[in-house]
This record gives sequence, C-alpha cells and structure tokens, in this order.
Amino acid sequence: MNLPRIKIESHVPDFNDLASEVEQRAEARVASGEYRCVFANPIATVLADEPTPEFFRNVRQQQRRWFKQAELVFPRSIRRSVRGYMADDGRMSKRDRYLHRARCWTGVLYQDGWLIQPHRWNEIERTYNPDPILQAKSISSPR
Repeated sequence: MNLPRIKIESHVPDFNDLASEVEQRAEARVASGEYRCVFANPIATVLADEPTPEFFRNVRQQQRRWFKQAELVFPRSIRRSVRGYMADDGRMSKRDRYLHRARCWTGVLYQDGWLIQPHRWNEIERTYNPDPILQAKSISSPR
C-alpha cells in the first residue's frame, strides 16, 4: 500500500512582516501543483498528497510550535487579542483582515488550490478517513 507523502518545511519568521512571507510561500506551493494539501504558518509549511488524519496531526503540531514561539515574542495582551497586533484602522476589507490574521497566527490551509476555512478542517479530515471507527474517534477526540 502506498502511503500519501507528507513533507514539513521549517522557516524562520520575519517578525516585521509575518503575513506576506506566509502568503508568498503558500501561493508558490499551491501554484506548483506538486501537493494537493498545503498548510503554511510563519514557521512551517506542511505539504501532503491527501488530507489524511496524519496530515492534520502535523498541521496541529506546527500550529502549537508557532503558538509557543509567538508566546516568547508577543505579550500576553496581544496574544489574547490578535487584532491588536494586526490593527489596520479599518483600511482592510473584512476578508483581507481575516486572511492577514490567519497568515500571521493560525496559518492557512489550501486543498486543490482552494483556501479552506478553519471551521471546515475537521470535516475534511473526517471525509477522507474511510474507517467509521476512526471517524468517530476523530469527532470525539479533543485536539
């Protein structure tokens, strides 16, 4: 049985411009078409052929790594209100503000070239998992 490829790339974040670097990296990987699933945050890129539970475990691991690193850089008050860090005085549209925060903080996920909203990540993971017992575990297990 051929297991889907998963690749993790580490990056050094540019704290002066977190969002642009993440956007450029994600867009380049999506455009290459080499992998169907692309996740990017300021310190990592996770690439996979399929949106497997293993892919999502790696995504969440890289999110945790970034959150821990960000704790050392950003004061607690800013971490509690990410909007404070990325305040734009209303110049950005709601969509652009969301994307900017996602690129700087939670990371962005693309599948087959489409941006996937975070509230849909579990749905995609469950859909890929054909084993009903593992599906039930992924629904009920805390992340």
